[in-house]
Amino acid sequence: MLVLLAVIVGLVSAFAEQKVVVKTGSQQVSFENGFVKAVFDTSSGVWMSELYGDFKGLGSYKENLLAAEGLRLERENSDGSVTSGVGKGINSNRNVMEERSQGCSVLTFPHVFDDIANPTVEESWKFTLCDGARTVRFESSGTVLSAQASRQMRTVRHALYARSLSTTGFFDQGVVQIMSAEPKYSHFASSDRLHHAYVLGGVGAIDILRPGATGGEQDQVVLLNGVPDAEGAKYTSGFHEILVGNFSHRDYWVAGSSASDAQTIAQTGATTWTREWQISPNNRNFPSAQLPSGGVSNMDNSDDLESLMTGIYGSAVPCLCTYPNEVTNGFQVAQIATTLRNGKGRGYNHTYNYFDPDNFIGLSAVLYSGDPYLQNQARMVIERTGSFIKPENGQLPHHFVGVKPFYVALSGETQTGPNVFWVKTALRYAAVTGDVAWLQSYMPTLRNASSFVFDLIDPQMNLIFAPGSLMIDVFIRNNYTTDSNAMVVGLLRDFAGAERLLGNTDRAAELEGTAERVTAAINKYLWAGDAAGADHYITQLNLDGTTRDFVDYDANLIAVAHSVSDTERSRLIQKRVDAGQCSAANGAGPQFVSEVYYGPNDTTSGNIGDSWCSMGRIGLFDALGRKRFGEQQDLEYFNEKVLAPVQRDVIAFTWMHERYGCDGLQQENRTMYYFEYPSLAAMLVREIKYGVELTLDAIAVNPFGAPAVFQYHTGDVHVSIDPAAVSSLTVPGSGLFAYALQTMVPSASYKVEVAQGCSTSWASVQVQADSEGKLTFSAPRGTDCTLSVKKV
Repeated sequence: MLVLLAVIVGLVSAFAEQKVVVKTGSQQVSFENGFVKAVFDTSSGVWMSELYGDFKGLGSYKENLLAAEGLRLERENSDGSVTSGVGKGINSNRNVMEERSQGCSVLTFPHVFDDIANPTVEESWKFTLCDGARTVRFESSGTVLSAQASRQMRTVRHALYARSLSTTGFFDQGVVQIMSAEPKYSHFASSDRLHHAYVLGGVGAIDILRPGATGGEQDQVVLLNGVPDAEGAKYTSGFHEILVGNFSHRDYWVAGSSASDAQTIAQTGATTWTREWQISPNNRNFPSAQLPSGGVSNMDNSDDLESLMTGIYGSAVPCLCTYPNEVTNGFQVAQIATTLRNGKGRGYNHTYNYFDPDNFIGLSAVLYSGDPYLQNQARMVIERTGSFIKPENGQLPHHFVGVKPFYVALSGETQTGPNVFWVKTALRYAAVTGDVAWLQSYMPTLRNASSFVFDLIDPQMNLIFAPGSLMIDVFIRNNYTTDSNAMVVGLLRDFAGAERLLGNTDRAAELEGTAERVTAAINKYLWAGDAAGADHYITQLNLDGTTRDFVDYDANLIAVAHSVSDTERSRLIQKRVDAGQCSAANGAGPQFVSEVYYGPNDTTSGNIGDSWCSMGRIGLFDALGRKRFGEQQDLEYFNEKVLAPVQRDVIAFTWMHERYGCDGLQQENRTMYYFEYPSLAAMLVREIKYGVELTLDAIAVNPFGAPAVFQYHTGDVHVSIDPAAVSSLTVPGSGLFAYALQTMVPSASYKVEVAQGCSTSWASVQVQADSEGKLTFSAPRGTDCTLSVKKV
């Protein structure tokens, strides 16, 4: 077995280091490097007919990601017909030029046309693939053929036609996404600058970055999407880059161009142009262009990486509705839905910005992309909800219907959750991006929003007197409830950290004192008596001294996660939960709502839709509680009962239903393409397993089940941990900040120095880990700043 393993490792390593292989035949040219394979058909003009990716770099190319039309230069004529430089009788193989330079292979096709019989433009195409790269660089330069200046046409364009199911674009003004588009919604044109486009779902993903363009219609692009046909031959996604001409119907999903777009080439004013794309194919369902090159280990390129990226880019990001007209025609608002757009619409009937805690989870996944563009989109969503805060009491909207805010839940209840989780999302944005200046400027709004919750604390009881449920809106919970009180303990501590960061130490101490008093009161008044098992917190205590108790898994696991319960009580809670018929420990999805069923009389309007199911949000707090203790039994539970089922399904299906059932299967009658479990997958990998925690207090690396030596690379966050040798860290932000690395060699000494960049002046230091292997120090942070932590 060891010999076989060594052979496999050797093969992986060999492919990771393999040079590009170019193959030339009588009718096609191809190059590949183990990670990428591109095939160019030269028997009938010049076009890319096949594109493959193998994320692990083993050269296992199974699915052509391109549809039958491939990548080509084409012209849409004035009557709507399309021609291209692809057709019988043309053999361009003799014109292919190949060169090898600095670890890269370059294929140049000097004569590419938009029509074989009557070309109007000519381009030169150059494709570059480097050793170990995941990306093919496509460069083109073109010119209008002067003899064709009077020809009528609509557009001349680069066209990429793909087989993936969902199309997403990042424009200057916001994010656009659709899948399974009806013909009348199959084209989205914009003259706004496109940063990034990707297609994914089904056969894999193609990622496109556009770093450079000059001349022609520089920034006019069209996103494509469609419904698969029975044979799977028709394209279902793609991309048009307009070189000459005009697509006048912009900023909406429409059926295509129109006859009014027709004009002569002379009227367009186009003469010459250049373009550049970076094309990254992947046989997994996530974009890969911004990940390190193939030779760099990244979470061992494992299920962890795949579930993280698929959760972020497959489900969380497509919920963003920030481009003009995405929510309501004629409006641009920064809002986020609970599902991606499938066909004509999204789930939950044109409603948005739920922070109860839906969008805390979804936006956490977006923030964990490490992409500054997406993080800015998240900030705008936060500010959109914040702009509708009630100045008299700090209450935030529960959600929006279209562009109109509503302050009560769909159930009609007033919840504490929207204010709690909105504030937590804002603090997470500041922590993850290092944008302390924004936090400073936005603190008045955050203080007002947090006061809505803090002012609910009864000064005599030191407990929140809650108007409704924290995060399951249809469950009738009010008065002194465990869910809201356990959650406010965490919020008080988080907000204290923000105040302390900004120099408000007295206020921070006051908030921490309140957290301690609420903790004590929860344990005094809300712990179940002997008759109920003395092993959990009850649902609520009423003013008249009566109680209600459904053995709520959400409330109790929040209490464990926030250290409301001490070790003894926490273990009793976990034992009670794990013994439940439908707990994650017994095969349900992570994690079920309660031990006792919430019937029609226990829910608003008799709505029992969430009474017999599992929710990702509860799984998150369950995982945090298991990590709090960190024993082997906790790790095994986390890996097997929480992480594994979610990873399994997000990798297998890409998109998921809203809830799991008691049987551990997704509930097919619940909303499809829902954000929650895929976003949870990203949070579990980042926060829990690899423990890359960028908080307002410190930059911490506290893994739970990750290998002792690992690398974590997403966006602008780069963490490499090797306790016995050299570790390195690059995280966003500026200035000096506290670092805490939890798994170093106990009592060992380390030299911390700047390995690269760093605008902050700082001298290297030597520090010693404590007896448990925790290493703490202060050092600069910034995307231009790489710290080296070397064992000495």
